[in-house]
Amino acid sequence: MTIDFQPYSRPPRIDALRGIALAIQLLRVAPARPSRPVARALRKVRSTAVDLQTEVKARGRTRPESLRPLDSAFDGSWSALRDRLAAWSKVQSASFERPRERAEQLLAAYFSDGVQFVTLAYEAEWVYGEQLLERFDEEGALADIERLAGAEFVANVREQQAALGAALGLTGKRGTEEVASTSGLAERVSALASAIADYTRRLSGEVETDDPKSVAAFRKAVAPLDAHRAATAPKASGGETPSEPAEPVDPSQPIPPAPEEE
Repeated sequence: MTIDFQPYSRPPRIDALRGIALAIQLLRVAPARPSRPVARALRKVRSTAVDLQTEVKARGRTRPESLRPLDSAFDGSWSALRDRLAAWSKVQSASFERPRERAEQLLAAYFSDGVQFVTLAYEAEWVYGEQLLERFDEEGALADIERLAGAEFVANVREQQAALGAALGLTGKRGTEEVASTSGLAERVSALASAIADYTRRLSGEVETDDPKSVAAFRKAVAPLDAHRAATAPKASGGETPSEPAEPVDPSQPIPPAPEEE
């Protein structure tokens, strides 16, 4: 059986919340009795996920009271945009099947965990929002989002992004880079992505491709990563959504323990 192992040697594209959720999912379906190298890699996945989760929680507790009105407007703008896309799921007429399917694709690509990022510290949520807006442009999704959710709702998101950024003294890519370099959040996200890649790379090296059980065990162990990549990959209009999306995971829940080695 042919498997393309190359994607499993590359760090996944994650942000803080999706990275934590992905680590939780990988630990849940990890081999019960892994080899020593795989067990060691799993422990690294867990330790970096715990480190990142601790950082996210700590920053969430240091939200200045004076910025609450701006934060509330920021949160509301992103929630409203997401809700406008989600509303298409209630439109069951066959006449609107294509826009409904496109809205579902956009939700899977950009809001697979809702808008949980708005619970991050002000700087971190602003960076996340900036990155989402950049992805809208870079991945050619902006026109569809404006068409399906309403250009006014996108404009409101941009307005609230700018307002919060100005209050924080941040703006554009320079602000994103400044936050990433000083917060330590980006370094922790990168460390987790590298740990996940090391784990899946070691798993790949132990697969016996002529043994169906070995292949099945591997596919089960990497299924959350496959689902994550499918959900976050750029979607062209009319493309297909993943047939088996990963079950949503609350990134604030405790990180599962890593299994013991053989």
